[in-house]
Amino acid sequence: QVLPLYHVAGWVVSLLPTALVGGAAVFPDVGFEVATVAVGVPGGTGSIADQGRAATTAALRAAADHAVTVVPGAPGFYHHLLADPDAVRSLASVRLFTSGNAPLAAADEAAFRARYGQPVWEGYGISESASVVTTSLITPAPVRGSVGRPLAGVELRVVGPDGQDLAAETDLPAATERDGEAADDVDAPARGVEADRDPLDTVADAPDAGEVGRIMIRGATLFSGYWPNGGGGPDADGWFLTGDIVIMDPDGWFYIVDRKKDMINASGFKVWPREVEDVLYRHPAVREAAVVGIPDPYRGESVKAVVSLRPDYTQPVTPEDIANFCRERLATYKVPRLVEFIDEIPKTPSGKFLRRALRTT
Repeated sequence: QVLPLYHVAGWVVSLLPTALVGGAAVFPDVGFEVATVAVGVPGGTGSIADQGRAATTAALRAAADHAVTVVPGAPGFYHHLLADPDAVRSLASVRLFTSGNAPLAAADEAAFRARYGQPVWEGYGISESASVVTTSLITPAPVRGSVGRPLAGVELRVVGPDGQDLAAETDLPAATERDGEAADDVDAPARGVEADRDPLDTVADAPDAGEVGRIMIRGATLFSGYWPNGGGGPDADGWFLTGDIVIMDPDGWFYIVDRKKDMINASGFKVWPREVEDVLYRHPAVREAAVVGIPDPYRGESVKAVVSLRPDYTQPVTPEDIANFCRERLATYKVPRLVEFIDEIPKTPSGKFLRRALRTT
C-alpha cells in the first residue's frame, strides 16, 4: 500500500480493488506520504529526508517479506526508487507496477524499464471522477508517455478554446509499438519523434492547431458538484470540463501534457512545464525539477526552473550549466531564464509540486 489513504487514489487505485478480488494488502511498518517518500534518497539530509528514507526502506522490506505482486505508485516514488541499490532484489516478485497522480518522466520510465525489465503502466484520474478515468491496463501493452484509454462507461472529449472537439494527433508512436513489440533500446524515443528532442516539443509549438486541448469527461463516476452548494459540476448534458491539457491520437490513446493553469506565456508563446522538466531530468546531476512561470516586464512571463541536485553527483554544476543543457535541446523561448537550486522541492500532501510556492522561492 504505497499510496496514502488520506487521498482518494489510495482507496480507489489499490486498497478497495484488492479487497474486491480477495487479495491481501500489505502495509509497511512505517507509514508514509507520497511527498516524504519522494525525498527518501541516499545522501539526503534533514528530518523530511530521514522520514522518507525510513518509509522507503520499510516499503521495500515489506515487499520482500510478503512477496508482493502489485505496486501502485506515483512518479516521485519511481524516480527515487531508481536510486536505491536494494530495490531490484526487494521487488523481484512484483509482476505489475502502475503509476498515476502526475505524468511519469520519460527518462524515469526508460531507466525503470531498463533496470527492472518491465514497464510502468500509467493511468489518469481526477478526484471529481472517483479518481480513475483512463488506464493503460485495459490495453495490450503500455505506450510510452500515454495514460491509456478510458474506463468502460467513461466518455472523453478533447476540446479547444471555443469548446469544439479537436482532431486527433497523428505524430505519435506507431501502432506496432502498441501491439506488445518491445523496443530494442528502451532509451529510444517514440516513433515519429526525432532522437534528441522532447516528444512534446512539437505539441507546445502550436497548441491551438488541433494537437492539444482540454479534456471533458462524462460518466456515472462523475461527482454532482463541489461542496458546499453543489456548484461547478457537470453541465446539462453531463459533461465536466477539466483543467488538464491532453492529446488524443487516432486510436483513442490519451497523453497528458499539463495543467492549463500551469501553462507559461512567454512573449506570446505557450510553454508547458512538463516539456522543460523532461529535458531537465535528462541531466545527470538533476534529482528533481519543477518549472514555473514568473512575471517578466518584457515577456509577460519567463521560465523559471527549480532544481534539486543528486547528492551523489560529485562534479560542480552551476545554474548556467543547467540552462545551457536546456538550450541545446529546446527552443530559445522555452529555456529557463532563471535556474534556482533548492535542497527539497515543496510538494502537496499527494506528492505534486507546490508550484505557487516555487514562484516566490
